[in-house]
Amino acid sequence: MWLFVCLIPIVGLLLVFLLEAHLLGRQSIVVYLESLTNPEEAAELRKSWRWLPIRIGWLAAILTFIPFAGWIFLPLTLTYEVIGFTFLVEKSRTS
Repeated sequence: MWLFVCLIPIVGLLLVFLLEAHLLGRQSIVVYLESLTNPEEAAELRKSWRWLPIRIGWLAAILTFIPFAGWIFLPLTLTYEVIGFTFLVEKSRTS
């Protein structure tokens, strides 16, 4: 279905970009939530961070649209996203 939606000139590209940004951002958050030992806290944080994955994943989603150079820098960018997200969340939890 998404293959046909992405063939729509402007709307399809926007929908594919938003979906990809959401999925890439969600994976960055899931890595942090899996490291928590309290499952109730993880469920609560997941609910409060409902729109955060799109804001986290937009840079990685843009890199996937750039041939070769974007694909080379994508793993490094995702690694820095996970590290930066974890650092900011831990900093805000301790203060």
